[in-house]
Amino acid sequence: MQVLSKNRDLLWKFVLNPIYGPISVIIGLIGDFASYLLYPGYNVLSNMVSDLGTGPGGIYFNIGIFLSGIFALFLYIHFGIKIKNFNINNKIRKFGMIMATISCITFSMIGIFPSYKDIQLLFIIHGTFALISWISGSIYISIFSFFSLKLKRIPNYMGIVGFIVNFLIIIFIFTWIPLVEWLMTLGIIFWVLVIYFSVKHIKKYYN
Repeated sequence: MQVLSKNRDLLWKFVLNPIYGPISVIIGLIGDFASYLLYPGYNVLSNMVSDLGTGPGGIYFNIGIFLSGIFALFLYIHFGIKIKNFNINNKIRKFGMIMATISCITFSMIGIFPSYKDIQLLFIIHGTFALISWISGSIYISIFSFFSLKLKRIPNYMGIVGFIVNFLIIIFIFTWIPLVEWLMTLGIIFWVLVIYFSVKHIKKYYN
């Protein structure tokens, strides 16, 4: 039993680490950039982000998306546990964690089901996962942002960035404009880094 307990503790220490935030960002950006370089004629004004997953370098984009979502989930689990004992509504915290989990998993699934427009079923599955990821993402970002503005233990800039990103998500869902999607994507990347620095702030001053 002691060995099992030690192994469980080691597993939690491995999972509960804010460093997964930057790792998620780096892997995602490498996949995006590599697939962009190999995609002739790609234009952020006319091509959706997911188009990169169907180009010559699509494998890099899809692997990057899949791994980025998994590592981001580790970061959110760490954040959710970190604020567990703060003066917040625990039911709302748990709901936010559920939404973050759904968003990250469905985001990863986007990499497994690329957006091939000539394969209708695959295209529909891709779009469904993407829409679920954006909607659930909008919800958990709103919840986490609210917590950061309410609690002195979390930097307020996290909430400000979160609401800006959430605004971009909503605008994109209703407009479907490629450039807005890219701004939303860059915003989410920045948001993940903000979560990372916010957790480091909590660790430094409130452990």
